[in-house]
Amino acid sequence: MKSEWHKVPLRELVGYISKGIAPIYSEKSTGTTISVLNQKCNRNFQISYAEARLHNMTQKKVPDERLIREDDILINSTGTGTAGRVAQIRSVPCRTTVDGHKLQVCKDLLHGFDFSGFIGGSPLMMAKLVTGGVNFVLDAKAPKRKDLFLREALLLKQSHSLCSSMTTEQERHEAAYMEAVRSTVVKITYGGSDGKTLSLKEINAQINELLKASIQSQGVISLFDSKKADENISLFDPAVLDEISKMKEKNIAVEILKKLMAEQVSLYKRTNVVQSQKFSEKITQLMNSYYNGLITNEEVIKELLKTAQEITELYNNGKKLGLTQEELAFYDALTKPENIKDFYQNNELIDLTRELTEMLRKNRTIDWQKKETARASMRKMVKHLLKKYKYPPEDYDTAISTVISQCEMWTDKMMA
Repeated sequence: MKSEWHKVPLRELVGYISKGIAPIYSEKSTGTTISVLNQKCNRNFQISYAEARLHNMTQKKVPDERLIREDDILINSTGTGTAGRVAQIRSVPCRTTVDGHKLQVCKDLLHGFDFSGFIGGSPLMMAKLVTGGVNFVLDAKAPKRKDLFLREALLLKQSHSLCSSMTTEQERHEAAYMEAVRSTVVKITYGGSDGKTLSLKEINAQINELLKASIQSQGVISLFDSKKADENISLFDPAVLDEISKMKEKNIAVEILKKLMAEQVSLYKRTNVVQSQKFSEKITQLMNSYYNGLITNEEVIKELLKTAQEITELYNNGKKLGLTQEELAFYDALTKPENIKDFYQNNELIDLTRELTEMLRKNRTIDWQKKETARASMRKMVKHLLKKYKYPPEDYDTAISTVISQCEMWTDKMMA
């Protein structure tokens, strides 16, 4: 760079910067149509109108600032093989704007995944390409791809609904493919009805819908190979977890496991303060490692399956101890401190668990939730009972706060 040159932001050199529009195409030139330049029109630093199409202004107006003028500079921002092309407008023979076609943007975001077999393919092939596209979009190695694709595919859906009759057959098929991929990604990764977090029942229903997803009614594909695909998926079914581990679409498998376990942790947050904190931290750490590229999708699936097995064992642990899930939450709080069992026999801790649970049941009152003085009284009763059992031992002061937190969680749940 010559010494007398210096860098300045582009906005200081130009009067207007903008992407193109999502056009509503027209096949006939009328008084209400304008020309639309696309990526193909920009070649060898020149603009050719040979590949230009027409936009219908009656269906979608284009602001004056979106119409090109002489000396404007056009830069292709997308397009396989066309991105980066630059040309300056030397003359404008007619009113003209620039194409920012969302279909091409979506295709560029899927660059590296070949879905060409979708057009004219068998229903089975079409469905496989949809699940393959979903798996590609969810790849953690490209962390921005999912959100970009969901945004652009939604814009494509909205613009295509206005002009589907004016698009080519290939464009209609490609737009249908993008929408199939978009809607499936949304079902897997985001909330249920009204944008709320999916309940386990909704997760089961949507996953089973995905497992039987088809582009046409006669074309059905299952992500699982076994006959259990028609059954509800449960985090506590070893056979189902084994099926998930064998899925070819590893990125989809990660999202399914994450969703199932997130729902279970959410349930624990309302019942078990110790386990909800433990598993929430573990899953967050695992997913952060995965999204940051520190572990592969195979490795994160393996670790998530281990975590699922730990969650399953929790239910069995309560049965072995003769405790209800409600009582087990208090037992977990009492036994959380490291080496606490060195100071007590297990039967002592179980007796304390049951007496603590029963005391709270007998003395629960709506005031516990509404008045701080009543909650203070509840905490006093709990501490008095703990003192009776000489709990906790010396140097375990934080143990009391854990037990109190569990008692307050139980209170809020019972009074809700």
